[in-house]
Amino acid sequence: MTPLPRRLVLAGCVALVAVSAVTACSQSGADSGDPAAVEADFLDALSNGDGLAALALTTTARADLDCPDIVSDYGTLSGGIGGAVVGETTIDGDTATVEFTYSVLTALAQPVEVSAAHTLVRADGGWRIELPEEYRISATLPADVVAEASLDGTAAAAGACAVTVADGAIDIVALPGSYDLDVRDPTGVFGSAAFTSADILVSDEAHDPVAVDYIDAATREQAATNIRNALIPLVEECVAGNFVSSSCPEGLPVPDGSVTLAPRPSDRFSDFPTVTTISSDDGQTWRFAAGGQTFSFLRAGAPETFPMEYSGAVKLSATGTLELVLD
Repeated sequence: MTPLPRRLVLAGCVALVAVSAVTACSQSGADSGDPAAVEADFLDALSNGDGLAALALTTTARADLDCPDIVSDYGTLSGGIGGAVVGETTIDGDTATVEFTYSVLTALAQPVEVSAAHTLVRADGGWRIELPEEYRISATLPADVVAEASLDGTAAAAGACAVTVADGAIDIVALPGSYDLDVRDPTGVFGSAAFTSADILVSDEAHDPVAVDYIDAATREQAATNIRNALIPLVEECVAGNFVSSSCPEGLPVPDGSVTLAPRPSDRFSDFPTVTTISSDDGQTWRFAAGGQTFSFLRAGAPETFPMEYSGAVKLSATGTLELVLD
């Protein structure tokens, strides 16, 4: 079962802001002597969905971005901004500060208003904006995550931006706007292609990474049941192989002169193992551990029990069934 999308927005105060054209001094262009004009051009480019033009007015190069498509496809990947207004400008030598406001349409009922200021520096004969450190899409996922992530749809969709998940975290530079971050399990072990979509607002407002628990408890429980069902045939194969087959757990007592078994297989086991954990060691493959089952036998006529514990990797086969590879 796929949970409903969870919308997460991080920004300043919420207010209704009418969308309007960027206002500033009449002079414009990155090579002008007016930092307010550069700011106006920057906000105007974002309002028009032109991320490349906006980035050209900054000190950040496209090659420096974790995902260059986030700029070239800005109009598709971001909700963009509107109603931008340039405010007061302060110049101190080769540094300038320009205040501004704009609104962003998000999943909330009303647009989010952003009021902040950019720092500009003299560069290349004009002024360039230094993108704030807060201009990032940051999210954390469970430590046992096996995931792919993208902006605006699946990784295979036209215009989508694939995002790298490293050590259970996502952290990429982004221009201001509202981004839809999609996270999914590429292995198919959890029975769903997509789990969570988080709407993240990128602005000058500092925030902690969004926590995206994209696999809910019910989905994990179902996956554990599926793994247990795939484990049952292996236990039965162990029985059919007289407890010496490759499907038997290590350390299992092997019938010999001193070890004897109950006549019926159903009397030899307390139950089938229960999956206790599903996790990932390498970020690519799901692993499982199962236990809780005991194997009963007689050693020299005295009853003994052996705790049967299984662990290994789990993957989805080409036919759509789970395959277990035991350790």
